[in-house]
Amino acid sequence: MKIVADKAIPYARRFFSTLGEVVPLDSKDITPESVRDADCLVIRSVTRVDEHLLNGSRVKCVASNSSGTDHVDTGYLDTRAVPLFNAKGCNANSVAEYVLSCLFVLSEQFGIGLEGKTAGIIGCGHVGARLRSLLHVTGMETQVYDPFIRDENGRFVFRDLDSVLSSDIITLHVPLTTAGEYPSAHMVDRQFLGRLKNDVIFVNTARGGVVNERDLVDFARDNGACRLVLDVWDNEPDINDELFALAALATPHIAGYSAQARLNATRRVYEQVCGYFDVDATAAVVILADEDAELNLSGFDGVADAVRTAVLASYDVRSDCAALKGLAETEPHKRGAMFNSLRTEYPSRREFPALRVALSDNQGVIRETLSALGFSIKPPPG
Repeated sequence: MKIVADKAIPYARRFFSTLGEVVPLDSKDITPESVRDADCLVIRSVTRVDEHLLNGSRVKCVASNSSGTDHVDTGYLDTRAVPLFNAKGCNANSVAEYVLSCLFVLSEQFGIGLEGKTAGIIGCGHVGARLRSLLHVTGMETQVYDPFIRDENGRFVFRDLDSVLSSDIITLHVPLTTAGEYPSAHMVDRQFLGRLKNDVIFVNTARGGVVNERDLVDFARDNGACRLVLDVWDNEPDINDELFALAALATPHIAGYSAQARLNATRRVYEQVCGYFDVDATAAVVILADEDAELNLSGFDGVADAVRTAVLASYDVRSDCAALKGLAETEPHKRGAMFNSLRTEYPSRREFPALRVALSDNQGVIRETLSALGFSIKPPPG
């Protein structure tokens, strides 16, 4: 079997070599010619999979190492009976931790008190549900809009968009869709934005196409107290310069790029491909290197300060913002390549469980809170 894989996918060769020959290629080199004699195609969201790419090929299945599928013409795959496998849900922890880091950074930079704030979560799938859980642990209130979720009795439970849009924070966690009863493409438009608070914190880690960027630029210019947090952009990697300049925090589509999320994603699609070809998926084992860091919080009394310190010690989004700021100093025709390189060469980032926190015996509430967020608590000496 021949597997053509995007070389930026971590551990792709390690996993898929158990199935046959792995040909790692740069995403720009995944072309109709290079995939013609491939049995399996393993890609990232930057590769458009459609008739142009696959016509005349022998590709039997496509594995996308991402949660979204908007880069794949699923209708065309259906006509060829080619299954699509993806890694939906594998980056939920990573994205939720990214959002939490952003909120604490904004709190520090702009003196925004998070206590008593309400977060409106648009889309409550894997990521939205995980973020909701983390925010509750920190003491924040949440409101949810998701027109597809039903309770155990089959009743819709999250369809009150008006209440959600009155929140202090709006955070998007929806797939990019153009069809159906609730298409998400450009759902954030002038009308949507006009219902938000003028000092709203607006976070998009979903897909750039969910937002009408022209309308968001106008909203941000008219509401100087709002704070934009943008990890995804329409027309990536050629991002909107105006919107980039207006964002309080801007990153190159890496919210879901923790080391654990990327490993889980590769493992997930590998296991699905193995199932399709009826091959044992236990042959490849990858364990992240033991790089656990330690943080001593034994001197902290307040839960909020301890949580903020632990979150930012684990992951401080400002490092990724600083990396993307180089775009402003880069020649326009080179910016797309720079954006892509920040993704393909993204450094290892560990999730909360990789940080071991030392606490005193009398810090029970802090211990419970950090444990609920996923941090590892260092056992007391002896």
